[in-house]
Amino acid sequence: MRLGTYMRMINEWMGRLSSAILILMIGIIFYETLARYFFKLPTVWELEVAIYLMIFITFMGAGWGLKNGVHVSVEVIIQRLSTKNRRILRTILYLIALLTFLVFFQQCLSTTMTAYFEWWTSWSALEFPLFLVYMFISIGLLLLSLQLCVEIYEQIAKKDGG
Repeated sequence: MRLGTYMRMINEWMGRLSSAILILMIGIIFYETLARYFFKLPTVWELEVAIYLMIFITFMGAGWGLKNGVHVSVEVIIQRLSTKNRRILRTILYLIALLTFLVFFQQCLSTTMTAYFEWWTSWSALEFPLFLVYMFISIGLLLLSLQLCVEIYEQIAKKDGG
């Protein structure tokens, strides 16, 4: 499936980017800790930036997590099912998740557009443009939804062995 190949590649890069941003976020928090406790020079931006980076990591890395099967699941129940019933259950759960995330995507995209046109900013001294945060959430939800489409296709297309 061509979409599957592209989505695996895109989500692999998003996973790598999220990992790099996690390292950046850890560095920012470490810097704030040193500045505050050792030099008595706290920052006004560290917490807010760390929160925005965590949002980026969470949503942009979600498709990577689905692709690699690292999302939380109750394996005790799934392992007791036959291979065929496992595929059926996963397909149903993926369809429910897809519908849910598509609704979230639509709502978040609407919020992103409103935040952009009304120029919403954070209430902090940083005055960060919030449409960027909502935009990354929207992109992450879209990537996750497309990866769910790939997973659904693969569950349906599998033969008896998988």
